[in-house]
Amino acid sequence: MATTLERSRILYFLPLIETRRRRRLRGSAQVPLFPGYLFLRGEAQECDVAWQTNRVANILRVEQQAQFESEIAQIQRVVLSGAPVDLFPALRVGRRCRIIAGPLCGVEGVLSRRQGVSRVFLAATVLGQSALVETDSENVEPID
Repeated sequence: MATTLERSRILYFLPLIETRRRRRLRGSAQVPLFPGYLFLRGEAQECDVAWQTNRVANILRVEQQAQFESEIAQIQRVVLSGAPVDLFPALRVGRRCRIIAGPLCGVEGVLSRRQGVSRVFLAATVLGQSALVETDSENVEPID
């Protein structure tokens, strides 16, 4: 998608971050900061070009352009700085979540963070107790 927009000289922003690869693969890879989102700047004609790629599920129109541009500029600054980014917009401390990878795949609990480390509280309500397990943030998804 980004390549098509670039060839068409359409302005876009695809924030990528460096992430560690899991398990046997070593090194790192660049992945989208916001999976499934590419930010496009344009009018109807540019949106039509994006639609014609058959890779667009939806185009979200932004009413508060000034605010949005300010937020995107901040995100771009963070991404370009190379600072480690751990961002999951729908995944907040205190929210129910599920571990989606590794030996704990399928385990559900409540997200906690302490000193930058993601942890999932596992409840044993009958006992009035809970356990705490550490996991990589990339291995956790919110439960709706």
